[in-house]
Amino acid sequence: MQIGTWSAPPVLTRVRDAMLASGSLARRIAEDAVLVSMRNGEAHEDLEWDGVHEHYVVDDEPIDRDEVVAASVIALSFDRGCEAALAYHRATRLPLREAAPTPIADDPFSMPAWQRAEAYFGSNGLRALRSELNVRTARVWLQALELGQINPCFQALISVQQLLPAIEAFEIYIEGRDEPAIEVSANALAVNLPVWIQAREIFDAMPIVTFLPANFAARSEVEQASKASRSAAWMAADGVLDALDGGPESLDESGVTLLVDRLHLVETAAEHCLRLMRLFRIEGVVGGSSPREWCIGPVISGSVILRCRVRR
Repeated sequence: MQIGTWSAPPVLTRVRDAMLASGSLARRIAEDAVLVSMRNGEAHEDLEWDGVHEHYVVDDEPIDRDEVVAASVIALSFDRGCEAALAYHRATRLPLREAAPTPIADDPFSMPAWQRAEAYFGSNGLRALRSELNVRTARVWLQALELGQINPCFQALISVQQLLPAIEAFEIYIEGRDEPAIEVSANALAVNLPVWIQAREIFDAMPIVTFLPANFAARSEVEQASKASRSAAWMAADGVLDALDGGPESLDESGVTLLVDRLHLVETAAEHCLRLMRLFRIEGVVGGSSPREWCIGPVISGSVILRCRVRR
């Protein structure tokens, strides 16, 4: 136990004066972001809003709304920067650890898991307006969800599922609509995880078929599982055709490697999708019992697949 003396912290005016006297970045922050009268008005409960003139009032003195907004933005940006700097400082004082392929829920050197979870939507190009993540069925409201954003949304959800393992299901809403746009269980996302890891380690751009299991599970929430399985089979077949048609006309060694990697990803995605289908007890709906029979066999001859596999 440490023993020392206690003294009252300085009032905000003294802190601001000290920042102004520094003549550095602290001075600029104090000038633009430290509004003493605004803080005092809030603390002493005599802050008022003048709706007619659209400004704040403290002790009969007006405070421009735009000035408050600008100060809030600067203060929040500075706060986030300090958090990032502290996290970096703490991390660099630790021995380097092996890079983890997925987010770590209990990482003591990161922001709280729910804050990181929200950030994954933004990093995937989705604007999350609000969320409920401290429940068994998590809900997230997005500003929009276009067709091309569905797979990025699945990618965000796979990361979130790793951070918040207690969540059992996810519902994604578009702001202003009552029905969820996407419903998917945490179990389906967990089944999709190995496919995503495989794709992330190999490809610069994520192939569409990467999220085949999650796509099937989400479709099964709104339509018959048999219909969802047929759609998944077509998506897998399209992934094979895209791998064949999307490559160069003349395959060199790197082209063959890319082709094999893409076909192998389709097979992995189909394999994990079949695991979900067996949970729905619909094995007989698809054309075969193995991923190759199900999606690859009907599209190209087995000899092509075998030659590619020899190169692999």
